[in-house]
Amino acid sequence: MAPVVSAIGEAGLDFYRELSPRRDQELALRAQIELAQAHSKPLIFHCRDAFSDAFRIIEETGVGSQTVLHCWTGGRRWTKRFLDLDVTFSFAGPIAFETGETIRLGAELVPPERALVETDTPYLTPPPHRGQPNEPAWVALVGAALARVWGMSESDVAALTTANATRVFKS
Repeated sequence: MAPVVSAIGEAGLDFYRELSPRRDQELALRAQIELAQAHSKPLIFHCRDAFSDAFRIIEETGVGSQTVLHCWTGGRRWTKRFLDLDVTFSFAGPIAFETGETIRLGAELVPPERALVETDTPYLTPPPHRGQPNEPAWVALVGAALARVWGMSESDVAALTTANATRVFKS
């Protein structure tokens, strides 16, 4: 299906629960990166508790400009490093969480042309809907949080991230 889909993924590394051995995760990820590169498709990259390994693999494979860091939760240090790899950052509900200050500090560094918003449905529901299953309709709340970080209007963030999604996914 790779030739007809909009992107490859969600691929990546998740060291939070360790449901698969790290080596197996890396092998599967590298195969998905090869698939994305072979078909010139964006790679939707999941990274949980694995920033160092994710950075290393993206750098080694040169897939950065094709990579969308799904549900980005990195702070300033990791955001600066991943910016050098030419990735796109996609923000989800955690940027709006009361505990999301680290994410907001990282988001301050992201150029608007390198940002997307998402809901990560059904998880990571933004306030004021915490505790409920997430819905795509609430992506506007993620955009509003990003607008506050950047000091922009919500409509400007919506227009920018929509244009970015159209460009990234060639839709």
